[in-house]
Amino acid sequence: MRRKKYRLNYKVKRMFKFKGAVEATQLAQNFVRYMTNPFIDQTLKNELIDHENEIYMSDIISDEGSKYTIAISTQLDYQEDAERVKELVQDYVDNDLDFIWYTIRDKIDIQENQFFESIGLVQNDNLIGMIMDVKKLKKQQKNVDDQTIKFRRVNNKKRLNDFSNILKAAMGPKSWDYLFYKTLLKLNKDDDVAEIDLLYKNDQPAVTGNIYFEKDLVIIDDIATHPDFRHQGLAKKMINHLLHRAVSHGYDLVGLIATPQGYNLYRKMGFRPIKLYLTEYVTKTSKSNLEQIATKISKGKLKKLQVVKKDSLLAMVNNIVCEKCQEKIEDPQYITTLTNLPNFSINNYHKKCYHFSAKERWVVISEQ
Repeated sequence: MRRKKYRLNYKVKRMFKFKGAVEATQLAQNFVRYMTNPFIDQTLKNELIDHENEIYMSDIISDEGSKYTIAISTQLDYQEDAERVKELVQDYVDNDLDFIWYTIRDKIDIQENQFFESIGLVQNDNLIGMIMDVKKLKKQQKNVDDQTIKFRRVNNKKRLNDFSNILKAAMGPKSWDYLFYKTLLKLNKDDDVAEIDLLYKNDQPAVTGNIYFEKDLVIIDDIATHPDFRHQGLAKKMINHLLHRAVSHGYDLVGLIATPQGYNLYRKMGFRPIKLYLTEYVTKTSKSNLEQIATKISKGKLKKLQVVKKDSLLAMVNNIVCEKCQEKIEDPQYITTLTNLPNFSINNYHKKCYHFSAKERWVVISEQ
């Protein structure tokens, strides 16, 4: 039995209940619970539960004092809800504050994107609920044939750092990441609530994944692969590992909320989409690009703004020597790459010499 402190506020729970759709309801309620911190502690501030307009909103504050605000709503009624939504959003848009609004619906809303853009928010992501029946897996043995791969449960700060670093490398840094996963570390101590796992490849942290144990299904979340370990089938191995963990706990159904990037993989593995749609909106900043960069640097989200002299830049572009074999490139076409970490550089390669690196931000075919 789950402890009471992990449960969603019953008023909020009622908002995100879809009639006759148990799986969609549990996926939606799980999403709301863990996006807003399931613990009743000091990390939640200014909590707002607007049952009439079906909007839940709260400030979430990290140990270091950084703050962001999250709002989650159901399908909007534009005649009744529009003014209330505008009222809640206005201050965050006007002051370029960290703010996210999620909508959770059981049908597609073609008006929604246009409405949020009109009040200063932009769509950042589209998500969809998916379900898989894992009864067949109960008859299969888990295949562990690669001795370079190890699965480890996140049960200490070192592994929590590994987990957080993979997510930041895969998805980009967010000011609230570490706070959220400290919460998961608490949950991870209870076997009937959640399990957070890492896949290590040659003892290096490569893939993240976690599962939540709900009443009728297990929910998979946070499947992310470090850029250095992509295109090796490791995400699929992590998902299979979590599916077998669900089976070992006696569950028949596994659910997840899929990003567009992960959708095809989940379909191939046997997940089917259900009528649960989530859309993420963020504030559309009015600051210039340089102002945004300066803000990110001041908050520690970027280490520095690199300066490159024009002559140095032209020398990089015009250096028609293959970076790998160090021979002059005389082919009519060749590969040019741009890398910005740890130092900005532009390199050229023969087509036959080039191998993709996750550190590269741009790859183009150049012509002589």
